[in-house]
Amino acid sequence: MNKFPYMSEIKNLLTEEILMIKYSPESKDRAIATTLINLYNSTPDLKAFFEKVKFMYESLKPTFFILSDEDNETILDHMYIVRIYSALAAFYKFYNKYQKLTEETNFTKQINEFGFDAKIDESIKMIIDIYNDKFLSLIDTHAIPLIAKAWVIKLKKLIGLVKQQSHTKNNWVNFVNLLSEHISNFIDEIDDVEFEIEDHEINQTNAFFARLVFFDGFYYNCLLLREKLIENQEQIIGYKYLDNKQLLIEREDRLEYMKTIADSIKN
Repeated sequence: MNKFPYMSEIKNLLTEEILMIKYSPESKDRAIATTLINLYNSTPDLKAFFEKVKFMYESLKPTFFILSDEDNETILDHMYIVRIYSALAAFYKFYNKYQKLTEETNFTKQINEFGFDAKIDESIKMIIDIYNDKFLSLIDTHAIPLIAKAWVIKLKKLIGLVKQQSHTKNNWVNFVNLLSEHISNFIDEIDDVEFEIEDHEINQTNAFFARLVFFDGFYYNCLLLREKLIENQEQIIGYKYLDNKQLLIEREDRLEYMKTIADSIKN
């Protein structure tokens, strides 16, 4: 198998994810945070780390809404795990798809019109297409909470637009951004409003929103990885392609802020 050229960039992004857990004020009191940090430090292989976190994710009882304060403890555990797992899903699936494209003799467009590695965008588009289908399957085969029914209609339209645009030069990125923002905004709105959930609906509601949080993280990390790899290509080629790497800038600022807070608490 050909040597993968972007492992350093992926490891940097994963290290930042771990640091954000480490700098989180709640992490020092949570065993799951320590477990994830130690697991990352002891598992340098990307595939092995992905498989271990995947097992943790699939073993965790979905918790987004709670019936009592006793359940509150599991929410942060789930958020830490889903945060790392959604990042790993994006990065590891990109790695696999990129390597397969590299090995395929029928993939002849190695360099795009800007002199960048064409397999970067092609691989990211392909894994997003795969997960769009997974998302649609989830929506079509699982019960949708009443509060999400109208929102899901727009979501399906956005996924359809992303699939339509995935073979064009530039628009697909804009539509994936819209899709990611649509999910993030809805999660924020749900967090800010009060609504009734019947006891018998709590499990299916939790399952739906837990997967929603995963897909939110997956799309975000695909876009983040793309910005990171474009930055890599710009440094190699010496050509500025993407002036505003918004996700990378926001991430750097958030990491620095969290580190400052963590240091001030420590001192």
